[in-house]
Amino acid sequence: DFDFFYVKFNRNSQCLNLENNFFDEYPKGIINSLSLTCLLIKQNRLKKIENHFFLLNSNFFIASFSQNHISFIQPKSFSKLSSLINLDLSFNFIDNLDVTTFIGLYNLRSLNLSHNSINHIQKDLFQQLFSLKILDLSNNLVKYIEENSFFNLNSLKFLYMNQNQISVIARSNQSLIGLKELKYFQI
Repeated sequence: DFDFFYVKFNRNSQCLNLENNFFDEYPKGIINSLSLTCLLIKQNRLKKIENHFFLLNSNFFIASFSQNHISFIQPKSFSKLSSLINLDLSFNFIDNLDVTTFIGLYNLRSLNLSHNSINHIQKDLFQQLFSLKILDLSNNLVKYIEENSFFNLNSLKFLYMNQNQISVIARSNQSLIGLKELKYFQI
């Protein structure tokens, strides 16, 4: 069984574009053999992200897994990607994220989790995202945000939480404490 795929690779930008293919597994042989700073693997059939995907190639600045079928991200999957600046996981089937999912992403500036099935935001989920400026959680199923969920997001400027199922934000709820730089909050 052989799936044909089209690879667009630009040596100047060190970007590998695997968009619009039929990958149902992460093509680690291709990715680990190249020195890349950008990986676009959106619009495929990936179902999960495992923590061994980035063992040999951890220099990514941009990674897009948008528009796949991802429902599971193994804990610490991105822990080796300390240079990552932009991570797009939008338009998948993610419903739960482990608190260690984003461990090690100290330089991440943009995280797109929109159009998934996330139903609640855990307290320490974003604990190490000190540089994060844009967080998109729109178009999910979020009903509950634990207290101090955004506590360490001191650099966050844009928070999108529209099109969720949040019915009440109580005065006593301290889930938004720590958002000192917030310029735009859409709910």
